[in-house]
Amino acid sequence: MPPATDFPDFRRPDAATVLVSAWLVPDAGSQRPAADAVLAGWERWRRPDAMLALSAFLSTDGGHVLNYAPSVARYRLHGTVVNVPSPRPR
Repeated sequence: MPPATDFPDFRRPDAATVLVSAWLVPDAGSQRPAADAVLAGWERWRRPDAMLALSAFLSTDGGHVLNYAPSVARYRLHGTVVNVPSPRPR
């Protein structure tokens, strides 16, 4: 899949929600195949009507793929877990 040159429109007025998932990949060589696989999979399958688009971003350090999908679906918060770092020893 050739690299994209245009960013998605982050200001889409029809998007009620944006779904974001960050993937850890084992190494820089796995990054592009992982992104290509998710994009190709959604190209083959029928996408939910609520899914407006899907974009995959590759991190500059080679260790992450960020998936960004605007949606017309609306959600309400169910719960949150926050990681509170331990204080650093002095």
